[in-house]
Amino acid sequence: MNKSLIFVTITLIGGLLALAGCSRQETLQNRNMTPAQLSVIKAKKAQTPPASTLVGGGRAGTVASPEAAATANLPHLAYMALLYPLNSSVTGHSTAGKAQFAIDGDKLTIRVNVVGSPPDIEHWQHIHGFVSGEDAQCPQSLADINGDGIIDLIETHAASGITMVPLNDDPTAMKVATHTYPTASAEGSYMYQQTVSLDALQEAFGAKFDGDKLNLANRVIYVHGVPETTQLPASVSSLPGAPAYITIPIACGEITAVPQSLPAPST
Repeated sequence: MNKSLIFVTITLIGGLLALAGCSRQETLQNRNMTPAQLSVIKAKKAQTPPASTLVGGGRAGTVASPEAAATANLPHLAYMALLYPLNSSVTGHSTAGKAQFAIDGDKLTIRVNVVGSPPDIEHWQHIHGFVSGEDAQCPQSLADINGDGIIDLIETHAASGITMVPLNDDPTAMKVATHTYPTASAEGSYMYQQTVSLDALQEAFGAKFDGDKLNLANRVIYVHGVPETTQLPASVSSLPGAPAYITIPIACGEITAVPQSLPAPST
């Protein structure tokens, strides 16, 4: 046997032994992990890092780029958030609904459908998130730090970040404290729809948040508000100048990209 063949054979055997060693080390590590830890590791291995576009990183299911959308024969990108109740024991209502966002060229159409909200009052609604770019999430019960039985606006900051985009009659103005938010019907429902320039919203967003991108897939949406007559504890916190009954969260949903477009906007 010549020297070259011997060298190749030894190299192959060494490589196989190294792989076997890695596999054994991983197996031994896995034996010391809980099922929950193993599940997290498997999930991370299965994830594909998304491209950095308007979509930004974001949660699983995010469409990575406009090119990926075109490949999937999508006319434009779409996002959705299912809204779940918060603070139902205070509101006496199980507020729920759906928020949808559709991008078609420079047009961003935003729709929010809500049911089960406190009736006959205006409901502030906003996109919340982190300037750092990390994924925002809806808060869990542990977010009630002061133990008063209510997750107030300030207590949502750790999970959801700060108030970013107002979903009122002019989102691009980026003015939170207005009286141009939707008003629930006597049955506690409303439908909100606005179509805005995506470029204008992105520019206004970047100007307010140090050049940050809109990155819808990293954000959450909140619906706020209970009647002024609601008896809230003094421990319920809010933003300066905004009473707690206006800003108390009553529903929250995490925004994710979806592989479909929204129907044509109503006229």
